[in-house]
This record gives sequence, structure tokens and C-alpha cells, in this order.
Amino acid sequence: MKDNLKRVVLDDLFGKTIQTDMYQQDDPKNNLHGWKKKQVENSCFDGQVWSSQYPDLHIFYYEWNLENPFQLLVQHGKPLIKVQFELEGHSYFHNYHGEPIEIPAKHFQFIFMENTKGELTYTHSRKVLELYFKEEFLLALLHSQGYDKDQLINHFKLSNCTLFRKANLIQPQQEQIIQQLLTHTYRSEFAVDFIKSKAIELLLSVFCGACNRLKFVEWPEQDLRILEEIKSFLNINFAQDLHLAQISRQFGINEFKLKKCFKELYSETVFAYIRRKRMEYTQGLLLKTNLEIKEIAFLAGFKYPHHFSKLYFDHFGIRPKEVRNATISSSKNS
Repeated sequence: MKDNLKRVVLDDLFGKTIQTDMYQQDDPKNNLHGWKKKQVENSCFDGQVWSSQYPDLHIFYYEWNLENPFQLLVQHGKPLIKVQFELEGHSYFHNYHGEPIEIPAKHFQFIFMENTKGELTYTHSRKVLELYFKEEFLLALLHSQGYDKDQLINHFKLSNCTLFRKANLIQPQQEQIIQQLLTHTYRSEFAVDFIKSKAIELLLSVFCGACNRLKFVEWPEQDLRILEEIKSFLNINFAQDLHLAQISRQFGINEFKLKKCFKELYSETVFAYIRRKRMEYTQGLLLKTNLEIKEIAFLAGFKYPHHFSKLYFDHFGIRPKEVRNATISSSKNS
């Protein structure tokens, strides 16, 4: 099976010099408007990266024009905590240790991972803002605003909570804060303070209303165990012609309970989950194989290629044929 997508690591994209420089704290007087800016050009994209560093908070803004689709291999031994605002483009992370993370354009996602290892797939030009911070900083910040600290800690540690299961749409208020953060004209120390205050304001907006959402699904342990088994079953058999009645009988759970419990536990319906798994599978086949699109549709459980193309476009914002053409072009250029 031929892999048509270029695979790179951070050093290939930014080089050690730029990475080291962007993470260093400088005298604010040396950076215009509080941002350290670097131009980046490589075989995958050209663009720029901005950074603003604080002892407890790291802010990055990336803007790049994609030359060739690629996969970025990432591995961090330390916990990763960040909020990612995908202003333009699309981000898909294949997580070797858990569920994939997908962030479409105009969406944001809070990400907490104990151990980061996987592949980031990029098929679009992008504009993205990322806020990195330590767990202690976030807990102290939210606790100071009246959030229950113990409840927040449990959210990070337990798997059966429903907050931030998937990317959320960026709200107008957040767009305004991001615009102010990126386009202000302040200088020197005031610019640095302004950026940090806006970043914290943005971070708090992510958790707005979270007190009411930080609650655990109240289902018996046996039901939760069955739902995990069903989810594992769907991860393998998503391409089959599945029905709720069939799944309910197979796992010995009431059909109504299956629908309600699955939605509460995983924040999407059974069939929305199956459709997402199919989309992730077909994306991998489009990027990494030479199979025809109609073959890919059939392997993922779709009877009609045109129906698959429509669902793929609805999910990723790009048609399968466009992805295939981009990977072919990338393969010829490499």
C-alpha cells in the first residue's frame, strides 16, 4: 500500500533555530506590538508564526499557505494542555493512545492529553491560534472565577464526562477577542500585558457556562461497560450495515437506553458516531492509497459514491476528488 502523503517532524517544518527562538522570553521592547514573528518556508507550506511567551502561558499564532498536503508526526512525553482555535483550515489528529481529535474551520477545542503520540494531517491552508498552559495555571484561574476545583480535576482525570467531547463553534465574542489580540497597535510592556489579558479573557470564554456542564453521566456501571463494548464494536465494524435493534439485541441493552445513554456519554448519536468513523477511515484511504473513490466508498459501507461524496464534503468541507488530486500532485512533486 503506497503512502502518497509526505510525513514530516517539527524540525523539518521549523528547524531547531526557529523552535528554540520562539520559545524564549525576550525583553518586550524587542518585539513590535508584543509579538515575536518569524517567516517560515519549507516544502509543505510558506507563512509565518507569531509567539508571545509568559512563565505560565504560551501563545502561538500560525498562518500558512499550503503547498503540499502532509502529515506531522508528534510525540510528547509530558502532558499537553491547550486550547486551539482553528480560524481557517482543518486539523485532524490521529491519536495512537485514544480517540482522534478533529477541529474544522471556525471551531475551537480544549485538549488535555497525558501522553501525546500520533499524526496530524493537514490538507488546507490554515490560520490558527493556540494557547498552551499548565494544569495548575488553568485550575487556579478557573477557581478564582468561582469554578469548582475538585470538579475540574475530575474532568481531566475521568473518561465518562461530557464537556468538550468535540470541537465547538467559535462564537462572535471570541472572534472579537482574537481580532483584538492579533491586530492591536500597542507597544512595549503595555502590548505584552494586553496580549496576556486578552488570552486569559479568551481562555475564560472557552469555559463560559462550564459549571453547568461539568457533570457526569448518571448511568449504572453495567450500562457504561456495555456502552464501551458497543463503542469498541463500532470502531471495528462501522462499515457494516448496522441497525439499532440489531446492536441492542447483540449486547443485551434496551434500544431506548442505547440511544439516550450513548448520546449523553459520547455527545453524539450512534449513527453520527458511525458516520464519523467512516469519514475518518475514508480520509486515510484517500490520502494513503491509490484506490478509486468508488472503491473507497464501498469499503467504508456506502452503496453509492455520490452519497459518500456529499457526506465527505459536509464533514470535511472538501470533496474526495479534490483530496485525491492534491495527494497525486504532492506525490509527483516529491
